[in-house]
Amino acid sequence: MKKTFFLVWGVVFCLLFIPLIFAGGGSQSGSGSGSAAPVGDGVTPRGVFPVVNEPYTLSIAMQLNPNVEDIRTNFFTQHLEKVTGVTINPIVLPNDGNQAVTRVNLMFASDDLPDVVAGVLSLSSSVIYEFAQSGQLVPINEYVNKYGVSWESNKKRLTPADAALVESMLTMPDGKIYSMPSISDLDTDKYSMMTWVYKPWLEKLNINVPKNLDEFYNMCMAFKTRDPNGNGLADEIAISNSMPQANRIVCYIGNAFQYQDWEWYLKVTNGKVEPFANNTEYRRTLEYVRKLMADGLLDPLMYTQSNAELKATMAVDKVIVGVIPYASPSGYLTSSEEPMRSYDIIDMLEGPNGHKSTVSRGIAIYHDWLVTKKCRLPAAAVRVADYCSSEDGWNYLRYGEKGVDWDTPTGTDIMRNPASVKLLRDVYGLPSQNKIWRNHILYFYDIRYLQRQNDAMDFKEYEAKKYIGSQMLKKSAPSEAVPLVLKYPNIDDEALVVRLRTELRSYIEEMQALFIMGDVPLNDTEWNRYVNELNNRGLQSYVNAVQRAYTNTLRR
Repeated sequence: MKKTFFLVWGVVFCLLFIPLIFAGGGSQSGSGSGSAAPVGDGVTPRGVFPVVNEPYTLSIAMQLNPNVEDIRTNFFTQHLEKVTGVTINPIVLPNDGNQAVTRVNLMFASDDLPDVVAGVLSLSSSVIYEFAQSGQLVPINEYVNKYGVSWESNKKRLTPADAALVESMLTMPDGKIYSMPSISDLDTDKYSMMTWVYKPWLEKLNINVPKNLDEFYNMCMAFKTRDPNGNGLADEIAISNSMPQANRIVCYIGNAFQYQDWEWYLKVTNGKVEPFANNTEYRRTLEYVRKLMADGLLDPLMYTQSNAELKATMAVDKVIVGVIPYASPSGYLTSSEEPMRSYDIIDMLEGPNGHKSTVSRGIAIYHDWLVTKKCRLPAAAVRVADYCSSEDGWNYLRYGEKGVDWDTPTGTDIMRNPASVKLLRDVYGLPSQNKIWRNHILYFYDIRYLQRQNDAMDFKEYEAKKYIGSQMLKKSAPSEAVPLVLKYPNIDDEALVVRLRTELRSYIEEMQALFIMGDVPLNDTEWNRYVNELNNRGLQSYVNAVQRAYTNTLRR
């Protein structure tokens, strides 16, 4: 079986990634001739645009960011239709990830399917394989082989090990591919335990950037008590966040005691996967964060408020929040404007025993573009996706209108390297726009995304700060950690881990809030009850299954 698996993938990826000298010299720019007759699959030859010569509508179920004004009149929607010749019929899913998954599951359960499901990245391989086995998804191997262009260049940007992991992740047990991926190979995603501090407050209070837990506490106390915003009111909130990211402050503080993450709640020691949310160092983490809460330094609303509610709180004339422990505070503040421009990323903290680490997630690979049995022209769906994944398509998808929002670069980035794009207007960070989809569809994030032209060396530019911050955090990354993406030895193990991780993480974070808020005392009796409950909920089975997947992933 293993020999057959690699034989299939050898054929698939040779076709995907080796230039085909007989392929007609296609370009992904959308400038190819539209006069070519459709081939047998109802599309024009590889690299020729538009991809269809006859009217064709593709329905796509997708999540949509609330800042998009109208998906149907959106610039990228119209650009994509013009380039491909395919009319896009968007079916908008809930913006909340869990609600979107529920809606997709209902679509498949009722067999009321769109042509494509895109950007619902939390769908696991086991769930997708169930859809495939029921005959509701179309295998796309042959269409990618015939018509794929962007994969050839994208694979070359990955390390051989990561490229092999991508092919392994996409392949289902039957040897077929049912999805086109979204991939992030960015250091800003790999090392994303970023904590932002409002720099003008440090300067006004003459405080140095904290290096350890004591200095961090003292900084927060000064933010709370010394009126750094100067309005004469005791309205400063030292640390705040919203409910979806409430776990980040525990992770940030926890890495001063031991390696801690917020996704697996596992660490690795000499190749052995171990839980940490049941040990002494984690309990010390909770005690520290509980003190922040008891002393009024941590916003109690972080366990109940939404992103939108925090955004409203921060939309005041005077800055009131000093510390945001979250990689992407642009969800609360406009990234290209003040006060976001004056928040800076600080380093991880050193603990009482000299420990200092940061979260290390590795490459991110998600199943993205799923073509269903309702799609009349699967080849057209693949070609639309392939254009979106190309460098040309990506620039329009992510940045907006060429010559208005972005342009061909002529200078260097913040690191003095050749730039990949010149932004004229940061559409992504606007509170309302109708240029891009601003969702998680068919992205391929790599260093190019960070190489924005910055001739003025503007160190306040949002992505420049994240770029520099990731390189700082990278120095504290451990040599081994459970990565975001694992290749499970079988579908059953993946289903087990998905279930147990969801259940255990929910319980761990529920108890985090109760311990930190003081609703449950952090004494020996309650701590032992909590640890026993983790065991009763299958902690060891979870660890064992992740260990098998971790070992299997390292072998590849």
